[in-house]
Amino acid sequence: MATNVQASTAGNLGSSQTGTGSKLSSATTQKTIADQANSTMSQIQNQVAALAQQQKQKGLQTRDFQKNTNDVTMDNRMTARDIGTLRHDKSRLNVFSALTPGDTVDFFSFKMASKSTAKFSVLTADGSDDKNLRFQVISQSGRIIADSDPKAGDAKKAYDQMKAGTYTLPAGTYALRITRTDDSKESRNTAYNYAVQFSSGVHTDDFDTIEKGVDKSKDAFGFATNPAVNTLTSSLGGAVSMLQQLPPLGTSGTDKLSGMLLNKVF
Repeated sequence: MATNVQASTAGNLGSSQTGTGSKLSSATTQKTIADQANSTMSQIQNQVAALAQQQKQKGLQTRDFQKNTNDVTMDNRMTARDIGTLRHDKSRLNVFSALTPGDTVDFFSFKMASKSTAKFSVLTADGSDDKNLRFQVISQSGRIIADSDPKAGDAKKAYDQMKAGTYTLPAGTYALRITRTDDSKESRNTAYNYAVQFSSGVHTDDFDTIEKGVDKSKDAFGFATNPAVNTLTSSLGGAVSMLQQLPPLGTSGTDKLSGMLLNKVF
């Protein structure tokens, strides 16, 4: 009798587990379908909004502004090239640049005049867009807000929202960091030409920043050399050389002065 009860109970448990597994599988399928439906609806809404904005933009007169910048050897947030201020329904910011062979990173900075949505667009010459290049939007404090890396978690979600034009950025200063997604030798030796754009609503002012190669007349940080400083350094070097050639004078004051000068220059 006990054996039959146990067998019956085991059979009921098996049926219960099968039924539970079936329900879970069904729930998972329904959630996947719902997520896909929401994603499709979101895409449709974004496309409708984009079309409406394009229609609104057609009736506006725009002014074009252009400036040239140069890449720098020591590229970081401190040497980021300024591309302008993004103002809602007023300005649009465009950058045309490239990661040339051996060039590992580009930095650009921009400002948000007020809290508003920011749309980020990217186009590469080879059509890969953000497949071969990684784009990161960084706050003034150094926090990565948006990241095109699929493994970036919330930052990737923010990046996707920014691509759709639905992400809101507070007023402030930001940096755009561009690197290669692949650090292989082949990738490092490949040139990637790209164009990026920040917009917020419609625009009447279009700002283009065209970046050229490193200016050899400037230092690694992009600052022009100062002839006066160079002349002073050269003169001090000559003075030190002369002092070193003089015979010892036997006075501690002269030795101290010479040592101070040497320590200041070198």
